[in-house]
Amino acid sequence: MPFIEILTWKVIQINFEEFDLEIGYDTLTIGDGGEVGDPRTVLQVLTGSFVPDLIVSMSSQMWLHLQTDESVGSVGFKVNYKGNDALLP
Repeated sequence: MPFIEILTWKVIQINFEEFDLEIGYDTLTIGDGGEVGDPRTVLQVLTGSFVPDLIVSMSSQMWLHLQTDESVGSVGFKVNYKGNDALLP
């Protein structure tokens, strides 16, 4: 499962350039923090062919999990990420 970690005082911004998964059968789940796969940390579950808006973590760690039934081929997704300074209260 892909895991992204950056400097502690930064947050992660994920920007999708392309997105196309078989709707309802293939999903990309994006979570925040170091507990990979923990449903309490899920930020978004994505499927279909729309390009998602910018996703920003609440910490310096983020995980991604692709689940597919492998029955229909599609483009998939292309994503970029970067770290930005966290906004402190």
